[in-house]
Amino acid sequence: MDAAETLLSRKQLAARIGLTISGIDGLVRRGLITHMRIGRKCLRFRWSEIQADLERCKVLSVGAAKQKKEKN
Repeated sequence: MDAAETLLSRKQLAARIGLTISGIDGLVRRGLITHMRIGRKCLRFRWSEIQADLERCKVLSVGAAKQKKEKN
């Protein structure tokens, strides 16, 4: 993690990963993405941490998961 890394807002992060702000809020509520709370309402995100979080949370595509389930 670079100390000079730019912090992203919810809006910036949503645009970068293709979600809505509500989608970002859902990931935060479920504890799936690392964030910093600045004050009561302000959240900020480090892109390097988000990339690691998303990699950790990767799941099979719906079709692959369905095929896997049918095999069992």
